[in-house]
Amino acid sequence: RFSAPTYLHAEHAMRCATVLFFLACALAGAFALAATHRPSVPLPAPLARFKERLQQDTLIVDFGSVAAEKIYHVLFESLTDYARELSAASLGASSFAPKQRTAPFEFLPMEVGRLMPGGKLSYTSPCFSSVTWSMELSSDQSNYTVTATTKGHAGLLCNELYLLSDRFHGAFEVYDVGRTHSYTKALVSGELQDLNARGLRVFFWPLGVVGSLESLANTVLLFMNPTGKQVADNAVFMGEKMQWAMEERTPMYQNTSVPLEDSDIESGDYFGVLRLDGLDPLVAWGTGGHTGHTTMALWFEENGTRELYVVESTDSSGLPSLDYWPPPYGIIRTPFQQWVQQAIAAEYHVDILRLAPEYKAKFNESAAQEWFKSIEGMPYGWHTFIFTFLDTAASNLPYPVTSDLLEIAFSFLDRLESKQESDKGSVYNLLTQALNHQFNATCVDFNCILNVMDAKNMSLTEGGALPISDEWTYGPFAPPYQQCQGVSSSCNYSLVCSSFVFSMYKASGMFGSDTPTLQATEQTPKDVYQMAIFDSAWQRPQACVDADPALPYCQIAGKYVLTLPGYNTIPMYQKMNEHCSAVPPQYYRGPVGC
Repeated sequence: RFSAPTYLHAEHAMRCATVLFFLACALAGAFALAATHRPSVPLPAPLARFKERLQQDTLIVDFGSVAAEKIYHVLFESLTDYARELSAASLGASSFAPKQRTAPFEFLPMEVGRLMPGGKLSYTSPCFSSVTWSMELSSDQSNYTVTATTKGHAGLLCNELYLLSDRFHGAFEVYDVGRTHSYTKALVSGELQDLNARGLRVFFWPLGVVGSLESLANTVLLFMNPTGKQVADNAVFMGEKMQWAMEERTPMYQNTSVPLEDSDIESGDYFGVLRLDGLDPLVAWGTGGHTGHTTMALWFEENGTRELYVVESTDSSGLPSLDYWPPPYGIIRTPFQQWVQQAIAAEYHVDILRLAPEYKAKFNESAAQEWFKSIEGMPYGWHTFIFTFLDTAASNLPYPVTSDLLEIAFSFLDRLESKQESDKGSVYNLLTQALNHQFNATCVDFNCILNVMDAKNMSLTEGGALPISDEWTYGPFAPPYQQCQGVSSSCNYSLVCSSFVFSMYKASGMFGSDTPTLQATEQTPKDVYQMAIFDSAWQRPQACVDADPALPYCQIAGKYVLTLPGYNTIPMYQKMNEHCSAVPPQYYRGPVGC
């Protein structure tokens, strides 16, 4: 059996929504026919439900082609072996990782091109000297036939895995010999329009079946801890994907906090957090920052007593047994010393940044307290999470992710999801609600909002890159869904961690007359710590200096030195960070004034 993962990051539990599709694509064939190939091995309950849902909706993806039969068996056998090795590792085996490491997330498919009706798509691939796809519509336009011709096979062990998909259908194909192969699909309502406009999107897994599974296994190791090497694996990932060679701190500070008194902390102090659990590094990789969570210090005076709190926007994983951060969740406050102890237990890396004197002087503590109390208890901002870092149509996506791939991914997930259950990570909650605001629409299904953007000749990422307004409110995560205008008992603002902290800065009056031009929902953790609002000359408490002499801020927790590239370098300007690029690994930020 699979050993239970040690941790799942509470705030970011659903931040992998875009990745889930790729996992589902690579594994769904095995799940769908698992009982046929290995009837003696029962599927775990979640996978059994996934299989049942796949079988109920044939519009999700077709696993019926002869070519796909081979991948069913290969994937299921591989996953069975993987489960055995994972169990062995959890019982004390040294490692089950591949001997030659295939980096995490390299299993993601790349887009080869679009195959239009009546057209052809040809290229040279790693395994074949020639690959040619063609598509023909039937005379009555009720179905289409795709033909693939592969020539010049490179060798016995070379195979290639493809997905051909529009918004309604998908088909997996695996090729390991030169041949000609065809398949036919019946068209459903709306599909012909999609094909004529965009064709079939052709995706290719460059590592093949085995290499993709190895990369998938190493990806799983970032999020789970069966070998006890999760932290080290994530540190390696940061080096591979972000060119950040993480350095260990002095041993005496790796598992304890730098001792600070409440009096060392001021209202408005910024806390940058990194947890090496797969999810924070994924956020860092996507945004170009070195943190995945953001909080702020705020003093409160109530009933004649002044007490220091850490205020933040966070959430549960949805699985109490996996939560490392205790309730309550949403927009909350926690006494500072209690928060520090919880941070140590959660293996946080934490930097504290002091506001620059000119911004500290403008920080109205009472106004910040009033704003916090007005939104305290609101849920975490899943509705706007993706939009905080999606500022451009193509220059915020890690290679090989494209707008086409995201469209297919979310179309797939939307069809898979139940519209009758509460699901914070549903496509409706992650994307559709905000896009409804953006385009004055009332869609529930993802295809509906795609059609709205089609009418405006906009791709998903073009629509998603438009600035999100802080004034928009969002309904409950559970059906029946409702369109919100203003705050009510069931309609709330949507603030992820960094958006929440920036909204606190806005409410404090720090930005003066520029405040109405700044959108908190456009700010990632990196965006905030790069703003030139902090004190680079801060005379840190001596305990901070003793722990990390070279840092300009105070790191109070963490095994590794938490550096913040670009810290305190970007002066404030109107409409800040609404149209900025950030493509790994260089993460060039442009254009000027974006």
